[in-house]
Order: sequence, then C-alpha cells, then structure tokens
Amino acid sequence: MNYVECVLPETSGCFHYHLPQVAHGKTLEPGIRLLVPFGRGRKVAYFIRSIAVPDVPRTKAVLALLDQTSLFSAKLFKLLCWISEYYQTPLGGVLKAALPQGIHAVPRRKWTLTDQGKSECLSHKHLLKKEVLCLLNEKNALNDSELQNIFCREARVLDARGLNRVLSALKKQGLIQDEWETSLPPVRAKTCQRVLLRLSEHNALELAASLEKTAPRQAEAIKQLISEGGQTFLVDF
Repeated sequence: MNYVECVLPETSGCFHYHLPQVAHGKTLEPGIRLLVPFGRGRKVAYFIRSIAVPDVPRTKAVLALLDQTSLFSAKLFKLLCWISEYYQTPLGGVLKAALPQGIHAVPRRKWTLTDQGKSECLSHKHLLKKEVLCLLNEKNALNDSELQNIFCREARVLDARGLNRVLSALKKQGLIQDEWETSLPPVRAKTCQRVLLRLSEHNALELAASLEKTAPRQAEAIKQLISEGGQTFLVDF
C-alpha cells in the first residue's frame, strides 16, 4: 500500500492513511487537500509526506484527492511549517489560516448507477431500494443532499441514517457507486456604489468655483468627478 501522513485543521498531530488503488502512482505535493474518514465523519486534511510504515496497525483509505496540485508554493509551505514549529501551533490550522476563506473546499458525495444497477432498477424487490435506483436512473446522478431532500424531508420515508444504510447496501450489492466532488463555499457578492455627475462639465466647474471658499471639500469632489469623466465608484476599505 501507499501510505501518507496528513494533518487536519481541527486537531493537532499527524494521521496516517493509505491511498486508494486509483491514486497509486500519483505524485502528491505537500499541501494537497485530501478527503479522509475521521471518527464517524469525513474531514478535509492536508497531505504532508509519503511514508513507508504507518504508526497504526490498520489504516483507513483516503476517500478522494481534492486538488491536482498544491495550493502552496514550496517556499510558502516551508515557511508555514516553520511558523507551526516556532509558535507551537498545529500545522493543520496554520495551513487553513493561510488560505483565503472562499477557497476552502466543500466535499460532496455523488451517487450514480452501475451497469448492473441500470439493469436491475425496475426489478428490485425492496421498495425503497428500487425507488432510489429508479431515481438515479432518471436523474443520472444525485449527491447526498439532493437525496436527503427527496427521501428525508419531502416524503419523510427515511431519516438520514436510514438513507445511508440503503445507499451502503446498494453499494455493497454493486448497484450504485459513489464519487467525491468538491465545490467552493458560497461567497457573498461584493457591491460598490457608483456616483454620477448630473451637471454638464461647464456647470459643474462653475459650481466647484462657487464652493471653493464655503465648501472646499465638496468643490474638490466635483473636480475629481470631472477628471474621471463624470463618474466614479465608492470603495469601502
């Protein structure tokens, strides 16, 4: 097996996993994000290095490689490692803090039918499993959230755990397969205010001249608008 060492932003220390078969032979750069099982859930981790022997007798498999190349240059990664060591701060937290907020990956699991699942979607005897298969056959692919909206919230047939049990059973039977995809977190759109000069240039210059003594800052603002073609944008810092 190919073993890797990685760190998580939420906790200190290093953790060892093995790469899935599809990732064997790939060269991983330090700082690449991995999706790994952690406890009962899944976490985004940062790859540190490949290792020959893990420090645990049995390792879990990395679920997905979230990046093709590292988000950090070699020089920056070395600096962040130094910051972590010098200030006695967990490396995972340092790496996450060095990235802009809008770049953090949100992993989602996408489900699709296998060839066997396509052939059995109409003949499966279990009602709920058949419904899941037929839905995937109709939609081609659905992620966990979309399936939960249909089965756990709208129909209220299953809770999230029940749906996961159905999906796990279908996967073991070879009828469906999962693949991890990532999306960026929603980022609020930034807006800026535009200011337009509603006077002709001649009248604006006359107004600016009349304000020179009583309101010099207003006169300066009008001149600035004229110099910028009659419009400008207000930017918040």
